[in-house]
Amino acid sequence: MGSAAPVNAAPMIPVAEVNSIGPVPRYPGRNLPDGHPTIAQRRKHGFITCVIIGVAIFVVAALVAAQIHRAGSATKGAPPQPAGAGTRAAPGARAPDQAERARTNSPSRLPAGYRWYVQPAGAAGNGTAGFRVALPVGWQLTRKGQHTDIEQPTGSRFLELDLAPHAYAGMLAELIHLQRQTRLQGKFPGYHRYFIRPVRYLGTAAADWAFSWRNLSGGQIDVLDRALIAHGPTGSQSFAIYWSTPAPQWQASLHALREALASFTPVW
Repeated sequence: MGSAAPVNAAPMIPVAEVNSIGPVPRYPGRNLPDGHPTIAQRRKHGFITCVIIGVAIFVVAALVAAQIHRAGSATKGAPPQPAGAGTRAAPGARAPDQAERARTNSPSRLPAGYRWYVQPAGAAGNGTAGFRVALPVGWQLTRKGQHTDIEQPTGSRFLELDLAPHAYAGMLAELIHLQRQTRLQGKFPGYHRYFIRPVRYLGTAAADWAFSWRNLSGGQIDVLDRALIAHGPTGSQSFAIYWSTPAPQWQASLHALREALASFTPVW
């Protein structure tokens, strides 16, 4: 039984020293005249000041008039916006989870060779949510309690969906806890962590755990485990989306992994 591996702390970013800035002279490079100015000097300065103020007022008025003219030309012929309407986001600027939901709600957009795998609400136990996810045609779905495996029949790739309640409300804490527990249990021989990091997914604060380990034959297995708590009309549901594939097949499997994450939707 191995001991828990310490979680790698993020590298500290050195804080740059802030150089203190001395007092800046109020009139740098300029010598003030001694004593009070004469009446002639004050009148001369007053006349010049009036001329400067008049010119400034004229320039400001001209700029305002030009701005009003341009604004009127730009909005001429444009339909009025309803109250509260904001600037429309540019195409492609949607948040990733919104894009994933849009794809999920359009079954006809599934790539060729993919189909929906569906588990209805309550199938994993009373009060549990279900799900649907797109994976290649021909994969086999098996359910055991709150765990559902969808696996490739001729290989060793699979997607496991675990609906067991999480031990922590925060997903980073949940994955660090799982890492510690699996290390104590010796579940993943040759374990190597790539990262544990937060990710925004389905409108929630989820987290990803990427790691590798070695099976009994010595082959390296690469894993991505995504943890989240989904919120729906009937309550909340813990999900762990666990993707496993032999390391040599990881790159070739990325399309299937991306499609699974983009299409996954809880069913309430």
